[in-house]
Amino acid sequence: MSVESFLSDIRTASTRTSYVTGICSFIHFIYSLPPISGNRRTKEERDLCFKKCDEYLEDTRNHGDDLVEFVKFMAEKHSSPQLINVNTTAVKEFMIHHRIKLDEFDLRRVKKVKPPLSAVKRKYDISHEEIRKILTHSHITLKSIILLLVSSGARIDEILTLTLKDIEFHDNYGIIYISRENTKTKKQRYSFISQEAVAVVKEYIRKEGKTNTDRLFDFTYENANYMFNLALKNAGLDGRDENSNTRKISFHIFRAFFLSQMKLVISPEIPEMLAGHEGYLTQNYRNYPQKQALEEYLKAVNMVTFELPQDVREMQTKFEKELNENTQLVKNLVIENQQLKRQIEKRDTEFEQKISDIENKIENRIESEFRELYELGDYLVNKINAMPPEEREKYIEIIKEKSKKSAEEEARNNQLPA
Repeated sequence: MSVESFLSDIRTASTRTSYVTGICSFIHFIYSLPPISGNRRTKEERDLCFKKCDEYLEDTRNHGDDLVEFVKFMAEKHSSPQLINVNTTAVKEFMIHHRIKLDEFDLRRVKKVKPPLSAVKRKYDISHEEIRKILTHSHITLKSIILLLVSSGARIDEILTLTLKDIEFHDNYGIIYISRENTKTKKQRYSFISQEAVAVVKEYIRKEGKTNTDRLFDFTYENANYMFNLALKNAGLDGRDENSNTRKISFHIFRAFFLSQMKLVISPEIPEMLAGHEGYLTQNYRNYPQKQALEEYLKAVNMVTFELPQDVREMQTKFEKELNENTQLVKNLVIENQQLKRQIEKRDTEFEQKISDIENKIENRIESEFRELYELGDYLVNKINAMPPEEREKYIEIIKEKSKKSAEEEARNNQLPA
């Protein structure tokens, strides 16, 4: 089918799911198909959509007009700008894949009728208690997915493509190996999972009767997301972001939780390496020995463990509370330090200004004294030159005699005692 050939070129399961939704929404609009019967398309509804896609490619149509009218339709339905953008991209990529050319005029028309993107969804945090609540409302399949995500830092697409051969179980930890075909960086990597995750995944494998060659989870991202959203609703955590109208909590939040919690205990480079964030790593950590990475991981694994004994859970809660208090204390100290720094800088400026004023006054006073001396000297010279010669000679002799006596007196005063 035309859609399946298009989807085969898309790497991630989440993008494939989004694109199927966008393309089928477009086909429903073009052929006025009845709305889907539930929250998700049934296999029959999906097959009908794909069949109609084949029919659309064979029809002679103005594809630019179709896309513009589809965007107008979504805008009139008050769909979120983010949804309109994703659906429009899906249809454009589908057309490009099948060599349907949209010229510059068509693209400008689409851009003109598309509403501007609203504010980006803000980042949300999740607590240990909220994760426990979600786990409580999850069956063993979803619980396995969540514990794998939150204890390894892996992406949801990476977890859903794991086979049993990709997992090693040990007494108090596990290792997952993610093939290069399924990583965002296209580089193979490993990560660790907690003892808690190992126990739940083993039980899931036993109940499902999985064999070594099977995929761990033989369903799509869309199925996993449906299970997750249902658990969120039952846990009372199904809130939505007011800007984007998307759920505050998604699978990605567990990856962020893993990174933030592990970094509280061990060097930040270790969780970044395990999560596949190569851009954050120095060269030393790109080839970090697995044994040493495991030793570090086990130091912090309690931070991503949820079914803890009561005393350990209380210690964890106390640690988080003290951390929050210390964080606030540090913030207050930083603010106080900045205020003191500004006060010191202000006093330094005032002191420098006072010194400058004094120096200017002294300089002006000296300049004034010298000017008066020069004027006095000019006056005396003029007066002496105006005397009769005999009187002038006599006056000069008197001055010389006085200068001589002054010099002798100064010499006596400066002479050291014997």
